[in-house]
Amino acid sequence: MHNKLNLKSFVQKWGIIAIAALIKLCIHLLTYARYGIHRDEFMYFEMGNHLAWGFIETPPVIAIFAWLAQHIFGYTEFAVRFFPALFGALNIFITGLIVKRIGGKAFAQTIAMITLLIVPLYLRIDHYFMPVVFNYFFWILTSYFVISYLQSKNKKYILWAGVAIGLGMLTKHTMFLWAVSLMVSIALSKEREIFKTKQPWQAIGIAFLIFLPNLIWQWLHGFPVFHHMAALNESQLVHIPPVQFLIEQAINAMPVLLFWLGGLAYLLFSKDTKTYRPLGWAFLINFFIFMLLHGKSYYIGGSYFMLFAFGGLLAEQLIKKMWIRIALPAVTILLFIPVLPYSLPVLPLGGMIYYGQLAKEAGLGVLNRWENGRIYDLPQDYADQLGWEELADIIAFSYNQFSEKEKLNCVIYGENYGEASTVDFYGQKYNLPKAISMSSNYFPWLPRELKVNTVFWIGGSLSNVENFFEKVEIAGRVTNPFARERGLTVYLCRGIKPALKKAWEKAIDNQGNN
Repeated sequence: MHNKLNLKSFVQKWGIIAIAALIKLCIHLLTYARYGIHRDEFMYFEMGNHLAWGFIETPPVIAIFAWLAQHIFGYTEFAVRFFPALFGALNIFITGLIVKRIGGKAFAQTIAMITLLIVPLYLRIDHYFMPVVFNYFFWILTSYFVISYLQSKNKKYILWAGVAIGLGMLTKHTMFLWAVSLMVSIALSKEREIFKTKQPWQAIGIAFLIFLPNLIWQWLHGFPVFHHMAALNESQLVHIPPVQFLIEQAINAMPVLLFWLGGLAYLLFSKDTKTYRPLGWAFLINFFIFMLLHGKSYYIGGSYFMLFAFGGLLAEQLIKKMWIRIALPAVTILLFIPVLPYSLPVLPLGGMIYYGQLAKEAGLGVLNRWENGRIYDLPQDYADQLGWEELADIIAFSYNQFSEKEKLNCVIYGENYGEASTVDFYGQKYNLPKAISMSSNYFPWLPRELKVNTVFWIGGSLSNVENFFEKVEIAGRVTNPFARERGLTVYLCRGIKPALKKAWEKAIDNQGNN
C-alpha cells in the first residue's frame, strides 16, 4: 500500500515533466540513424582522441563527451547521437523544475512541456553531436539557480550558479555573455543589494577557477578563439543583419512563438512575476548583444527555456475553461506537424525529397535554401549527412590493395575537416591510418614532417594536386546525388614534390606561431 502511495505521489508531482523528458529522449533515439552523421559531428567526435583543455574553435567539454561516447558505445552512429538526446531530455526536465519552482501546476507544466517538445530549433540542435546542446544545458541550469535564489533568497543558489557558469564556459564561450546579462540585470534591479555580500564574488571566483584551465590554454596558444571569431565574422557573421536575426528567431520558434513572447511579456510587466523580473531584462540585454554582434540565431537559444516556463504559467493564469485547455495544445501540435520533417529527420530520404518538392510548389522553397543561396532537393544539414561513408569506402578499396610496406608509407589528407574526420570515424572498421588536415581543429594535430611517399588527397582540383605530386590518379568520387559533397574527388598521389614540402614547412611554422 505504501509503495502504491509513493508511486501515485510521484506521478502527481513529476509525471508530466518525467513523461515529457522521456518522450524527448525517445524521439531522438528513434531518429538518430535516419540519414547519417553531419560533417561537424565527425570532427567533434574525433576530438575525443585529442583530449586537451582547449581547441581552436571550442573549449574542452565536447571532447570529453566524445571520449565517453567512444569508450561506452564505440564508433557507431548511436555513440554520436546518444548524449545530445540525453541532454535534450535534461533540458526539458530542468525547465519543468522551473515551472514548478515558479508555482506552475499541471496545465502550466503541460503547456511548457508541449511547447518545448515541438520547438523546431531544439529538435534540430538536440539531434546533432555539437557543443550547442550541452551549452543550452548550462544556460538553463544557470537560469534555474538564479530563479531559485530570487524566490528563496537562499544564497547557496548563487554559488551553484557560479558552478554552472564556469562549466558552461568550458562548453562554449557564449556562456560569458549570458552571465554578464544576468549580472547587469540584477545590478539594475532592487536585487542589487546582493552585490554587497560575499556570495556573488565567490560565485565569480568559482566560475573563474573552473574556466581557468581553458583560459591558460588559450593564453599558451595565442588565444586562437579570437582568431577563430575574427574569421567567422568575416566569412559568416557579417552577413547576418539585425533584421535577419529577428526573422530567424521567429522561424526557429514556429509555431510556438506566442508562448515565449507571452512568457517574456509576463516576466516584464506582470505584478505576479515581479520577483523574477531581472530574468526578463537579462533576456533582452542578451538578445540585443547577440543581435548587435551579428550572432547566429541559435546562439541565444539557451535563454528561451525560461520564457516557455513563464509562458506556461501565463496560460494557466488566463485559461480556465477546460475545452480551451484541451484545444490549445492540440491546435499547437497540429500547426507543428507540417514543419516536423524539417525539424527532425522523421521521413526516409525519398519521402523527404518528395516533401521538399511539395514545399517548393507551396512557395516554401526557402526551407531548402543552402548557404550559397540556391534551393536544392534537401535541406543543407540533411545533405551534409550523406555520402561520407562512400568516401571512406573509396579510400579503403584502394588502401586494401597496397602491400604492407606501402600501407606504412601512406597518409590520408583532407582539405576540409569533415573529409578528414569522416575517414577517422569510418576508418576504424577498415584499419585506415589517421587522417590529417590543415582545416579547423585538425590544424594543431599536423605531424611536424610529411615522411611518406603515398597520399590519399581528398578534395581540390586535379591541377592543384598535381603541383604537389609526381604521379596523381583518381581513386574515386562521391556519387550520392543528394550529398552536399557530390562529386568530391579522392586522388591517389605518389612522389612528393618540393612545392608540398615548402607548403608543409610554412604550415608548421604558422602552427608554432599560434
